Amino acid sequence: MGGRHELGETMTATAIRETTEETGILIEITGRGQIVDGWVPRLGAATRFSAMVRSVMLRR
Repeated sequence: MGGRHELGETMTATAIRETTEETGILIEITGRGQIVDGWVPRLGAATRFSAMVRSVMLRR
C-alpha cells in the first residue's frame, strides 16, 4: 500500500487505478465524499508530514 497520485492523472483516475492495483476490483466513482487535510506526526520521529485524504462513493 502507499499509492501515489501520478503527474497528469486526475484524482478520479488515481482512485480507480489504486483500487484496482490493491484489490483487483475495477470500480466506478459515483460521487464524492469529504476531504480531510492535516498534519500527521511520524511515529518515533521529531518530524511530521502533510496528508490529504479524499473519500469517494463507488460501485463495483
